[in-house]
Amino acid sequence: MSAMPRRLTGAFVWAVPLGMAIAALWLWTGGGKLADFAGPGSTAAPETWAQRFPAWLVGTSALAEVAIGLCGVLGRWRTMVLAGLVMLALFSGALVMWPPRPGEACGCMGSSGAARAVEGLDPLIRNGVLAAGHLLLWVLVMPSKRGRARQGE
Repeated sequence: MSAMPRRLTGAFVWAVPLGMAIAALWLWTGGGKLADFAGPGSTAAPETWAQRFPAWLVGTSALAEVAIGLCGVLGRWRTMVLAGLVMLALFSGALVMWPPRPGEACGCMGSSGAARAVEGLDPLIRNGVLAAGHLLLWVLVMPSKRGRARQGE
């Protein structure tokens, strides 16, 4: 019996651009922080909330963000979703425990010009929207129980 090629489902058609967008976002945020480290004597975007934390912690989170993005680029979307949700929960917890001063940028996305455009948004709301995107991707890539039973899993 020959294996028939799988048809692309409607959910998968939506999952691909969403997964790639989330992966690109993680690569952008981690890359932005790493680029800030490359600057002369810089450990985080200047004058930001992120500067309150030790350089090793900011650098480690940046590397983790890049790794999460690479998971998405490599098609490991479930891994990306789970790791991304953990990072968003940790970031949100830190924002609640050590809130930014009024008017202080988060620095969560580095200091590029594009990052400054979204810094005006409340970081907890931004994290909530990103978490919702991660959860939507999870729903789109998880096979239904009926589909698994049909495939003999």
